[in-house]
Amino acid sequence: MSDKNIFEAVDDEDEPAQAQLPATVKAAKFEMTNAEHDLATAMGLSLGGDVAALVGAAATKTNQALTLVIESGLLLMEDYAQIEDSERSESMRSDSKPKFKALIESVNMPFQRAYEAMSMAKFAAGLPEAQRADMLALPKSKVALLAQADPEVVADLFDDEGFDVAALSI
Repeated sequence: MSDKNIFEAVDDEDEPAQAQLPATVKAAKFEMTNAEHDLATAMGLSLGGDVAALVGAAATKTNQALTLVIESGLLLMEDYAQIEDSERSESMRSDSKPKFKALIESVNMPFQRAYEAMSMAKFAAGLPEAQRADMLALPKSKVALLAQADPEVVADLFDDEGFDVAALSI
């Protein structure tokens, strides 16, 4: 794997101005109907257990979601680096971005989502190991925005002893 900036070509165009936040569901009640039970069954998700067990499982899955996005970003970064290395060895001119984008789109992944995952992975990799646990406890939307922030500002936030990273608002 190369130490060069693999985002150099990707950053030049199609960069989102800011992370697109997912639409939120606004409901007066979150009732469990047959539709929700059917969805859980289709996903292989057990809804059995007491309240504490369900909340614990939900917290674990939420934390795993961000970890999975970062893992996805690392895989995509490696894919991009391999495509770029392959293109460079075939010719002196690199056209890796269109090929990478086509591969992303061929698996029905929006390029924006891939870019966000790579940005979050790059951000997580740049944090000192001690701060990664704090970052992994944040919601994905906050990490997506932190990944776009100036690295010096983020470093100052994490270095401030009185700063509560969980209290950070979007």
